[in-house]
Amino acid sequence: TTLVNTSVTLPYAGKWIVSVAAINSAGWFGPVSTWEVWFNHPPAAPGAAMTINGQDTLAGIPFVSRFPASGHTLAWTASSDSDVGDVVTYELQISTSPDCLTNIVADFQNITTTSQNWAGPPESGIHYWRIQANDGKQSSNWSRIGSFTVNIPPNRPSGLSAHQR
Repeated sequence: TTLVNTSVTLPYAGKWIVSVAAINSAGWFGPVSTWEVWFNHPPAAPGAAMTINGQDTLAGIPFVSRFPASGHTLAWTASSDSDVGDVVTYELQISTSPDCLTNIVADFQNITTTSQNWAGPPESGIHYWRIQANDGKQSSNWSRIGSFTVNIPPNRPSGLSAHQR
């Protein structure tokens, strides 16, 4: 018995049928097994630029309000996918942990555009966010992690009264 390994470069992504056949000393023996194999390129990681309300969250840590009038808009640059016909969607995670692995305060999935409105943060302090692209078959690596600071406006002073003169 001789085992022969053969490498094949597939010219494009998609469905491929792979058959393995055995050949004996007398000639063709026939197919042994056949598999359906899908070959896909994962999308590239999104987010070369990442902003909140138009402010860069990769180069600095912008301040945003805890009580926005119409929410905060998180936006990023699109992912690319070299497979023709793949539809890319995004997952966005917001965390209070610098590595975005724990303390997830918001997780938006199946986003079809390169922005997401967030109604408002549940707490003040520094928040971190990242994005991942998915083409329905595979996910990209996570983007770099952006950050922003949620600022709670100070309470109004108490005990003051107004007098008209």
